[in-house]
Amino acid sequence: MKHGWTPLLRKALDAADRICVRTGGASDSKGIETLFEVSDATKVRAVVEQIRLVNWDVGNCGCGGNPTLEFYVGTVHLLTLSVHHGFRLRWRGGEWPGDADLTKESADFLCDWLARNGVHGPKKERAEARK
Repeated sequence: MKHGWTPLLRKALDAADRICVRTGGASDSKGIETLFEVSDATKVRAVVEQIRLVNWDVGNCGCGGNPTLEFYVGTVHLLTLSVHHGFRLRWRGGEWPGDADLTKESADFLCDWLARNGVHGPKKERAEARK
């Protein structure tokens, strides 16, 4: 198992200049809808810098996640992360052995950022899980 998951992700996203947020999880391929995009490299970098992960293997939940964050440099796809329950990320085919828990601060940031852009599901799911 590799440690230092946050640095691994940041290295993989070093050149990212666009995020496409879409419906469904990383394994979905039908009925995909783009929810919003960020194409300002400075704003993309700000999002990437807020993603911080806990370095232990928590396994995978049974869902596909929703929404999915696709990262690009120009038109080249770098990687896809699916959001799970507002507090985990799955990097399909990536460097982690399972779903990665976000730190509390990072989960708060990601859920708030998505909600500010009209994607409220993860924030609602996270709130429900806390009850």
